[in-house]
Amino acid sequence: MSTRGTGVLAQLPDPMGRAAELAYLSAAVRDPGGPPLVLVRGGAGTGKTSLLQALRREVGDDRTVLYAAAPAEAEPYGVLRELMVPLGGIDDVLRRSRADRFALLADVMCPLMLAVNRGGVVVLVDDVASADEESLRWLDFVLRRAAGRPLLVVATLRQCDAGRAVGLAAEHESVSLRLDPLPEADVRRVVVRALGAVPDGGFTAACARMSAGNPRLLRRLLDELAARGVRPDAAAVPRVVAAGERLLALVVRDYLADRPPHVGVVLRALAVLGAAGPADPAVLPVLCDLPDALIAESLETLRRDEIVRPDSTLVAHPEFGGAALAQVLDGEVVRLRRHAAAVLSDQGVPAARVAHLLMALPELPEQWMHRVLCQAAAAVRGEDPDAAVRYLSRVLDWAPDDAETVVRLAETVVGTDPAAAMAFLGRAIDRIPDVRVRARLAHLFGASALAARRAPEAFGVLDRMLAEFDAKRGGRADEGDHELRGRIQVALTTVGLSEESTTADVLARLPEPRLGGDSHGSRVQGGLTAYTTMLGGRDAAAVAAQARLALVQGLPSRYPPPIIAAATALSYAGEPQEALTALNRLLKTAGGPISRTALAARATVLEGLGELPDAAADAQSAMHGAAELEGMAAEAVVPSVRLASILVKMGQPDRAESLLVRTRWPHFGWMYPQAVLVSAEVLRLRGDHASALAILFDCGNRLAEAGVRNPVFVPWWLEAACLLAELDRHEEAAALAEYGERTAREWRTAESAGLALLAAGVATRGRRSLDKLAEAVERLSTAPAPLSQARAEFLFGRALLAHDDTKGARAHLRGAIALATQSGYLALGSAARDLLVSAGGRMHTMLDARRLGALSGSELRVAELAAAGESNRAIADRLFVSLRTVETHLSSVYRKLRIGLRDELPAALRARSEELGA
Repeated sequence: MSTRGTGVLAQLPDPMGRAAELAYLSAAVRDPGGPPLVLVRGGAGTGKTSLLQALRREVGDDRTVLYAAAPAEAEPYGVLRELMVPLGGIDDVLRRSRADRFALLADVMCPLMLAVNRGGVVVLVDDVASADEESLRWLDFVLRRAAGRPLLVVATLRQCDAGRAVGLAAEHESVSLRLDPLPEADVRRVVVRALGAVPDGGFTAACARMSAGNPRLLRRLLDELAARGVRPDAAAVPRVVAAGERLLALVVRDYLADRPPHVGVVLRALAVLGAAGPADPAVLPVLCDLPDALIAESLETLRRDEIVRPDSTLVAHPEFGGAALAQVLDGEVVRLRRHAAAVLSDQGVPAARVAHLLMALPELPEQWMHRVLCQAAAAVRGEDPDAAVRYLSRVLDWAPDDAETVVRLAETVVGTDPAAAMAFLGRAIDRIPDVRVRARLAHLFGASALAARRAPEAFGVLDRMLAEFDAKRGGRADEGDHELRGRIQVALTTVGLSEESTTADVLARLPEPRLGGDSHGSRVQGGLTAYTTMLGGRDAAAVAAQARLALVQGLPSRYPPPIIAAATALSYAGEPQEALTALNRLLKTAGGPISRTALAARATVLEGLGELPDAAADAQSAMHGAAELEGMAAEAVVPSVRLASILVKMGQPDRAESLLVRTRWPHFGWMYPQAVLVSAEVLRLRGDHASALAILFDCGNRLAEAGVRNPVFVPWWLEAACLLAELDRHEEAAALAEYGERTAREWRTAESAGLALLAAGVATRGRRSLDKLAEAVERLSTAPAPLSQARAEFLFGRALLAHDDTKGARAHLRGAIALATQSGYLALGSAARDLLVSAGGRMHTMLDARRLGALSGSELRVAELAAAGESNRAIADRLFVSLRTVETHLSSVYRKLRIGLRDELPAALRARSEELGA
């Protein structure tokens, strides 16, 4: 490490990259009031000697400069003898006074003090730690007498130096100046001076990395590049790296040639272990096959020579370890890395550290290696998913049929690169012969396909998987097989319902709804069948019975999609309270994506029940937990579209439209028709009936092609009929009403029948219209559909007003307002109030009712239980909500009912009931 450069940089008058340090020392020379001792610390090649030489040149005209470099082998008074040469030397003094140490020191001080008095003295000692004891004693003697005088001692030390020389700093006022590696900005300036051009394209960074900011190594590197005529641009970066590797190889070779062989063995072991972080010295004897004494001696040597960091086992230069390994054959390096990984793994070192060693191996044939890499991937997945992907990919290179690793890898990348996840899983499905193992990949494969927007391709793969599973396991299926088959069926159904072409296929091969079977597989199949049958719009009672199979108390929640599907089917089948109970139960245990999906499903049920504030809260909670809205975040689309549907009813069409824009609402899929209804309503409010009708009819055509005929799932036909009636296109509206009546007869719920009557009422003229609307109001009053009932009351009231029946109109408009206020259906409530005023109705009673009736359904349930004496914890457990939710609801209840104490709840609720009833 001692070779000096002889090129152009070696001839420069100032120390390379140390202008700031030189300026500091120059200022210290000219400030006699400062500390008399400056210790310059730095590793080998950091520019300590060059800095002293530059200071000597800079202040030599103004001060007497005494300079000495400590020799490798100290001799008595050797440094002092060299220092005093400019002042006439001390040979005569040594001959006269050597026996009397104090007299000798005093005699040497005489010429020194004369020089101090003439204009000041600067004493420069290079490598003071190697100085002889006598010279150090003299320096101590001088420093004790330097206070207030123009006398400065500047001495250099290596980072690891200790002993009496370092003790000078403790005994005298001093300053320590550390020479750190050159920052990239200083390296850049040096490159400009050496190569005569401004570097670009990573050239400076390459020089800084290969030299580690060490001025001596940088000088030698740039001398070689200058000699080869290299220009400092991006194209030359590989030449910088190659030259740096050659230089480091020479430096390491020369260094190790002068050291015992065991030093090289330990250095190479440390270089290998450095990939896993600081090594425990306790592993070195096992790894190096050396006794403890030689290990300790080698570490001491490497630290003293600043090859290894002080108090550490890390190689100081980031590229030095690689150069040390380059001195031996590749096979030996591979053996050393493999041995090191095994030793560290056996000692319980974290897998993420051992993984760096394994990743450097050309082969990973052993199971323990795969296990360590999988553990490392799990450990770093959250903070460094790219590293997790690299670890798992290496495992799959050697174990392509390892389903667990395939799943881990796909789970890691599905959020950022779903196409890659789908590719990993697809290859595994093709390679793995065991249909049971393949079945475990189905759900993740389907989710990846949805996120990558490649559902049709995935549908074919999953369809084949299901057929092969039935062919190989059908006659020997056990309970575990039923569950695995259910996983494939769920993935197939989910993927199939996301595209028009495959939705029709899913619905066309529906099994007939049937009861029976209490296995987990039967319940999974029941939930899926219930949902898909619901989409087809056939027999709500049978669908509800089938759905209940998946909602039996005790059904495992470890695989909840069928539960959510069954609950959704129950809600549309006219049993929303059962659906709500099932979802509440699921949310008590579910977490992550499942809880977000369940919250979005519960928002749908609550919206149908007319509890819009609570529905909005669930949708927002699901959104906040979902992935970012932009791009492919499918799980954010469902709650976002649901929230948009709620917001448009709550009188916030602009916010609703903004949500649809952000979700880039899907061309098809579970939420496509819901998004169409929201968008159509926004267009209607803006007066663009033509555009609203266009997207509604397009939606209807696509649903028909897919085989989705449920009249309440997406009542596009009702919305279109109402728009056509407003445009006085009653014949077209009547055709849609007939469609609604046909599908309602197949679905057979009170809500579907009421909606069909509502469409017939708006499509018909004259007295017959009033009869149909009256019948719709009556039918919907028996359904758990308060929003539809409020709308029927409003449309009937409007029709009565058009027929000059103001008294009847006012009654039904008040009914619409009461229902709308209770539900939070502000858009309809506002329109109804405007009509009521135009019909001569008074508002004060309704305003009171609005205040008293504005409790949401959840708030009312909490208030009633609290009024009955239940504790907050008991209420939370009973309603399947958090304690915080109960507290929030009660605070809202107190505010709306204008009370301050829990004891006031019973009376306030009675008054509310009486006034609303009046």
